[in-house]
Amino acid sequence: MYGNGIYFNIVTDNGSKMTQFYQDGRTYIEARDKSNFKIRLQNTTSGRVKVILSVDGLNIISGNRATPNSEGYLVNGFETITVDGWRISSQELRKFFFTTKKNSYNKKTGNDTSNIGVIGMLAYREVVNIPFIGYNQLVSGSYGRLSDSMITNCSYSSNSVATSVAELKSTRSLGTGMGEVKQSVVQRVDAKWEANPFSNMEIFYKTRRQLENMGIRVIPVREQQVPSAFAGFCKQV
Repeated sequence: MYGNGIYFNIVTDNGSKMTQFYQDGRTYIEARDKSNFKIRLQNTTSGRVKVILSVDGLNIISGNRATPNSEGYLVNGFETITVDGWRISSQELRKFFFTTKKNSYNKKTGNDTSNIGVIGMLAYREVVNIPFIGYNQLVSGSYGRLSDSMITNCSYSSNSVATSVAELKSTRSLGTGMGEVKQSVVQRVDAKWEANPFSNMEIFYKTRRQLENMGIRVIPVREQQVPSAFAGFCKQV
């Protein structure tokens, strides 16, 4: 999915982009129970941007309802990052995975379950360029992810998209759970951003049956093993 210089996609655990379906101006993907997923962001502009990410209506860094005071990731110019899960500290996160609505992070934390089923992003341009800060240096302000991204205080529009209750109740719905722990080191940074986002996108997820009930034909695709360039020694023949 592309919007104003930002690619926003959901990928499988091995990095394959999930097939997107389009209907009535919305973008959908098929959610499979117990499957991990990741959010991939590609900044094709030359400037740094901040990106606020929302899963099931919740900020993926704080776990609270996404608000104008939420935090988000910073993506450098021409950089691609992959976000694997809910942040639980400056050192670790817990992986995203599709699960039953009852087992979802949203439901377990007592939040508004009518927002389950959508993954959203807002991107903001940097107003004033600041000197590059090495990833291993601590800067006053927010967080920053070593090696591929940073995190900063972000704004979030109040018109977050929520899936309709009627759609969610049509068949068994899935939500996003909090999975296994993964190391992911971040640090805080300071920066100034434009007041309004220049890119705003949402991807809705539903089960295959829900998509088919909506008239969307889902062709089963078996996830392919990613080729490996290197292995061991040559086999004698």
